[in-house]
Amino acid sequence: MYAPVSTNSWSGFYAGINAGMAFTGSNGNGILPSGSFLTPGAFPQAALPAIGNSNGVKGSSGTFGIQAGYNWQLNNGVVIGTEADINWRGRNRSGGFGTAFVPLGGAGPFTGSNGFAYFGQNRSEWFGTLRSRVGVALDRALPYVTAGLAYGGTGTSNSAMFTTNGAMTGGPFVTQNGGSNFGWAAGAGLEYAFTNNISLKAEYLYVNIDHGTRMLVNPTNPGYLLVNRNEDRMHILRAGLNYRFGGIGQGIFAQ
Repeated sequence: MYAPVSTNSWSGFYAGINAGMAFTGSNGNGILPSGSFLTPGAFPQAALPAIGNSNGVKGSSGTFGIQAGYNWQLNNGVVIGTEADINWRGRNRSGGFGTAFVPLGGAGPFTGSNGFAYFGQNRSEWFGTLRSRVGVALDRALPYVTAGLAYGGTGTSNSAMFTTNGAMTGGPFVTQNGGSNFGWAAGAGLEYAFTNNISLKAEYLYVNIDHGTRMLVNPTNPGYLLVNRNEDRMHILRAGLNYRFGGIGQGIFAQ
């Protein structure tokens, strides 16, 4: 009979790779127009309808990346650490909607418009996180929770128009821009050390990245703008393989 007296420790640096799938929620990766139709002072503002994204901007995509971090194991078995990762994500989604629109009052090129159409394309090619991890060492198993900063890159291309009796009026609204934006991530996982240096993890992350407010300009009528807000929401299921520099301490077994 063997009575384990474990000196296993998760403390130390590690680095590795990960791969999995990213799934969008019902409002995920959406183009969410809401707010005001901004105009020069002589033309009154009119509220745009708060309409969610269409089915065309939902979906799933593969993701893979690299991660690195450091763990500290306390005497009571609690493991605290920090981890950073950066990941590629193959995603190029587009979608649009059309809606009846209350006629815009006042003087201006959009008076009498009774329809509104919108189309947007969102390219989200990479994302990363910087998170804290807190877990409990169960010998070579480490269940943990994690939360922290998320960031990502995206490019968007949007267009919109108002219509009267099916015909465009006032000229189109267009924009094209991209950038790196920030949000948050949270999740949980389980890591298991198969050897003193090699461990495998399974992890769930929810990532929410706010790409901020975009302005759609109207070249035909300078000064007229539409406000567009873009938010990227992902449910990520992935597996990872880590190499631990120095290894997990060797357990001592007494017979």
